Amino acid sequence: MQVFFKQLMFCYLLLKSCTILHAQDSEFLSGKVIDEKTEEPIIFATVRIKGKAKGVITNMDGSFKIPSFFKKEGDTLLISSMGYVSTPIALSDVVYDKVNIIRLKPNIVTLNEVVVRANKKRGIRRNLSARTIVEMAIKNLSKNLSQNPYSYVGYYRDYQIKDGNYVNLNEAILKVVDQGFYAKDFETSKIKIFDYKKNTDFQRDTLGAIAYDYKSKKKVISNAFLKGYGGNEFVILRIHDPVRNRNVNTFDFVNVFEYDFVDNHSFQKEGEMVFNDDLFYKVSLKNLEPNSGFQVAGSLYVNKSSFAIKKFDYIINYPKRKTKKNKSSNETLLDIKLEYMEKDNLMYLNYHSMRNGFEVALPPEFYVEEALINFNKACFVLTFNNELGEKEVFRKSNYKLRYKGKRIKIRKLVVLGKEVLLYADGDKRASKLMFETLKPKYRDSEIDSELLKIVVKNVEDVNGNIVYEKKFSSRMQFREFFVQQLETKNTTVPTDSLVMKKDFPIFENQPIVKPDNFGDYWMNTPLQPIKN
Repeated sequence: MQVFFKQLMFCYLLLKSCTILHAQDSEFLSGKVIDEKTEEPIIFATVRIKGKAKGVITNMDGSFKIPSFFKKEGDTLLISSMGYVSTPIALSDVVYDKVNIIRLKPNIVTLNEVVVRANKKRGIRRNLSARTIVEMAIKNLSKNLSQNPYSYVGYYRDYQIKDGNYVNLNEAILKVVDQGFYAKDFETSKIKIFDYKKNTDFQRDTLGAIAYDYKSKKKVISNAFLKGYGGNEFVILRIHDPVRNRNVNTFDFVNVFEYDFVDNHSFQKEGEMVFNDDLFYKVSLKNLEPNSGFQVAGSLYVNKSSFAIKKFDYIINYPKRKTKKNKSSNETLLDIKLEYMEKDNLMYLNYHSMRNGFEVALPPEFYVEEALINFNKACFVLTFNNELGEKEVFRKSNYKLRYKGKRIKIRKLVVLGKEVLLYADGDKRASKLMFETLKPKYRDSEIDSELLKIVVKNVEDVNGNIVYEKKFSSRMQFREFFVQQLETKNTTVPTDSLVMKKDFPIFENQPIVKPDNFGDYWMNTPLQPIKN
């Protein structure tokens, strides 16, 4: 058996290894969780206020922030992450105005210790295949997820990554009332927005902020289609939780989790892991149709005793568009990361992250700036935005003239700097009549494409840019939700109209309802800049 972990160890908070915190609110304490050995950030580590069931999840760079009043109250942080020792940190040791570096030690146990721990748990099972483990996890969903209504409040954000920086960062504090395992999430769950904002401290990029447009292809997901749900990014995120939506077609390859998931994948046991003194199977997976061009990889972390799903990681890659610089590599189509937490022997959402690649069409670098008619010379004048190259500019077939739907041949063309003069061929009387017809409409700006149409293709500028050449910028879209407080008892389902409209963008004209205890929650805004 592969060996991963050891008995509980301690992590430590190295206050000497702090960096200056710029542009952060003094009302918050900031930290960064990293691996003790590699010093790499630990992403999505859980940072809880011990004994209060409140907290946050670390960002992509391992950073987090906690309201400073917890320090004044003498509280303690409890930091945990799969594969590391869960460790308390006294907030009295955390300093203001610094990013406090917290180093976690890996949780390593020997084979004998794994066996001892397993024997202490109920219902020990040996020699189960990876496929059987996954089948048992799906079979036991009804036992491991709450069948009664419950609620949680959390921090939501969506953003894009561009050149290693957060772009178009939107943030919100949301309350989700889930009516339980047998209720369909999209139809029955109620969501209240406590607060939201478009964070202008980070770069705003209008190109990336537009809606997906598959008709004009201004913004698309290559090789895939993403239903927009009215532009509500939080709804899109929730739909992509196959554990909660076990009987709904969530996304390709997973499809309907309880019926299709096992048949669509191959599985392999990767060993056993420890989290909070519980043992988990780690099962890796891949798709059964590699010839489709899509490459799927992922893993499930399943409790060895209850078969509860603790974590679900899933990534779909596809072949990258071939260019001169790129001949064979992959891009991420979809990346899902889910983690559930245990309370009273049931599993509830802890965090949910979804990222997908997309492309936005860039404005053309070379284009026709102006099209005029010179009535004195009886020609059409095209003015380009850049100096013209010599390769294709003199080829008549690169220019198409249509008058009242009929094609007009080009007799000759003249190049003058950035201008191309096009002279129509054909009968002189017909040509004269055409210009006479166009003149009053041209003066009154009434010429439309039904009357006159000029098409230019293949012409290059001096830099080799082709006129109206389509170029795309690849971006990453993220949607993330991190639970800050969970309530499992006495949950009341809202019946008023002050709930989020699921078919409308979350950050536009939605009802805002701030509770009396709104100060108990906070936005875990990431530090900037980040590493890509």
